Amino acid sequence: MPATPKETNDDRPGFGIVSNVATPYRIHLQRRVVAEIPQLKLYSFFTHGRADFNWEVRDAEAINPIWLGDERYYEYEAGRPRNWVREYRKAGRIIDTVRRRRIAAVLVNGYRDLTRVRLIRWCRAHGIHVFMRGDSNIRGDRPRTVLHAWAKRRLLAWVIRSCDAVMPMGRLGQAYFEKYGADPGRCFWVPYEPDYDIFTTADPDAIAAFRAEHGLAASRRYLLFGGRLVPVKRVDLLIDAFVRIADRRGDWNLIIAGDGRLREELAARVPRSLADRVIWLGFLEVDAMRLAYHVADVMVLPSDYEPWALVVNEAMAAGCPVVSSDVVGAAWDMVKDRVSGRLFPAGDIDALTEALLDVTDAATGARYREATDEALADWRRRADPVEGIRQALQSVGVLPDSVTS
Repeated sequence: MPATPKETNDDRPGFGIVSNVATPYRIHLQRRVVAEIPQLKLYSFFTHGRADFNWEVRDAEAINPIWLGDERYYEYEAGRPRNWVREYRKAGRIIDTVRRRRIAAVLVNGYRDLTRVRLIRWCRAHGIHVFMRGDSNIRGDRPRTVLHAWAKRRLLAWVIRSCDAVMPMGRLGQAYFEKYGADPGRCFWVPYEPDYDIFTTADPDAIAAFRAEHGLAASRRYLLFGGRLVPVKRVDLLIDAFVRIADRRGDWNLIIAGDGRLREELAARVPRSLADRVIWLGFLEVDAMRLAYHVADVMVLPSDYEPWALVVNEAMAAGCPVVSSDVVGAAWDMVKDRVSGRLFPAGDIDALTEALLDVTDAATGARYREATDEALADWRRRADPVEGIRQALQSVGVLPDSVTS
């Protein structure tokens, strides 16, 4: 696939979005930008390979992609000294396209590799408007050492000063960037969002086939976890809490959708007496995960650290209330505790157990489910990502204030 797009006679100003990998939710947002901000020509730069992820991405050509990564090149390798030259050169390729294609503004997702640092510095020096978007949140701000905290503060403060605006995901994200010097008036919320239409409805025959494939009886009720099986997700905590409530909630099972290095260790944690009530689905593509949400009655996210967590958006779009730890950015903004779901202190097994007993109670569970649609609709009214991008572009004059979708 070519590294740069074909030459065209398109004379619209350019707008570049720099991301690591071409995930479905990034493709969705960038398709929306193409459709809703047609005054600009979008260039979508992808700097890394797929890393731990294995998403199927269809029809990416609509967003004018420019592939700079290697499928074997993992995102976490970007910061290693042996890859600094590679990262520096990637920035050079983006800069060359910015120069040749009359790109007036660049949105950079992230800031912690040499590609992004060099690109931000160059844009600032050459009068190209640059925005930095990040999913960090204040409740996950835990530098490992004093030296790390000092270096982080220096780098992030410089990035914020160098950018025209910052694009956090929500309240916890804005608090994070304000801590490092962001002006609240120069913050525009651009949260992650899925293609909601994919998750809102599902074909009953497809749901029935999914149930049959995985042995999910329609007579049972289901808690659902969806994500990688790694320590930070705290699936161990969820399993332990489920064990605690199992006798009192005999009609409930636990579904675990995802894979990872803890798979065998977590399976061994389940008592033999409950082995048939914990169902392991492995990694699911988007179409299958959508069906899992529609089978489930409650989605549970017990993570110790989770900057945003798109699964919250997805589950709520499917009408599934959410139980989440209080470090999850999406849950903090979207889940109203004891109204549309439950929030509990991260790592607190007693609080998680109480929350699970609450949402699995027939009366309260039904009430939370009824409130989920309005909670999601309220969030979408308050924080539309394309509107955040539009406002940022208007704030620097790349779009006139009168431009709407």
